[in-house]
Amino acid sequence: ITVKIHRGHAMKKMHAKSFADLVRMAESLGAGQDY
Repeated sequence: ITVKIHRGHAMKKMHAKSFADLVRMAESLGAGQDY
């Protein structure tokens, strides 16, 4: 449940319509890159 709540808050803050939108936004910002 905690993950769902956190994901929902992130989606609301980023104005993402779906989890896929949120992932695309994160990738475009460089999230998860190791350099």
